[in-house]
Amino acid sequence: MTPTQVTALKIKGVPVEYASPKEGGVVLNVAECAIANNNQPELAQKLAAYLLTPEAQAPALEFGDQIPSNPKTPTSEKTRAQVEAMEKYLETAVTIDWDQVNQIRPEWNARWSRSIER
Repeated sequence: MTPTQVTALKIKGVPVEYASPKEGGVVLNVAECAIANNNQPELAQKLAAYLLTPEAQAPALEFGDQIPSNPKTPTSEKTRAQVEAMEKYLETAVTIDWDQVNQIRPEWNARWSRSIER
């Protein structure tokens, strides 16, 4: 479970805390991509650029508990501790080797289907 998921549960009143693994946690990002060959490429790029601004990321943090990627995003009394905690988690974060993961993904998917989905 990610720190963002834990925050969402806490907001709902679930008594839960995030414990960062001693080996370091994995960072999962929310990504944005402009769709290739769309009929409004300039507008798509303008939206993508806007979503990286503090003005866009501040409400996403405040109302959606999404940790901002822009370090200039202002925090509030409500969100400051959440952002500071994430900065601490990032000090020991590990990077996933997605090429390695993707090599064994079919095996993991089969195991998931066999063991969990039943």
